[in-house]
Amino acid sequence: PFDGMFPALIEWQVAVLPGQTLPGSGCRLRKLDLCHPRAEALAELLAPFLEDERVVFREGDAEMRALFDTANGQRVLT
Repeated sequence: PFDGMFPALIEWQVAVLPGQTLPGSGCRLRKLDLCHPRAEALAELLAPFLEDERVVFREGDAEMRALFDTANGQRVLT
């Protein structure tokens, strides 16, 4: 759905989520920019599952851009 921007949702059946036990890698998400012609609808559908100010929804052509802080400075994935 939404040109691949609607994520697969995983309901973990564990007390501690896997991401909470991984050692630090020196890489951290700073911003995830989701651009889509129906960005408002996408944001509304994800709202019950997503509370993260780093995720930004914008109207426009379908594209995703992630900004990371790394040990070697900021990096962008598109």
